[in-house]
Amino acid sequence: MQIETPIGELTLPTSVRERIADGSIGRVMVIGQGTAAAAGASLALALGDQAVADYAHNHQLSLEEARRQLREISELARRRQKAERARKK
Repeated sequence: MQIETPIGELTLPTSVRERIADGSIGRVMVIGQGTAAAAGASLALALGDQAVADYAHNHQLSLEEARRQLREISELARRRQKAERARKK
């Protein structure tokens, strides 16, 4: 399963994207609770294996378990957001 999330220029400027792509930014630390933590989980999955490995290390998990948790957090956040949108209609 591949998840794509469009991120706007204000959220992640092109200059930062380019530095992540060329390796001049090697680490991204996301700190948050609640919805910010869910966003961080999605970001870790989007950034790839090193971010997942860091999450696994920080939480003393296997890589497989870290990926599972991050996907679960992201999915729960998407469901909550969808329910919130439906409630507002």
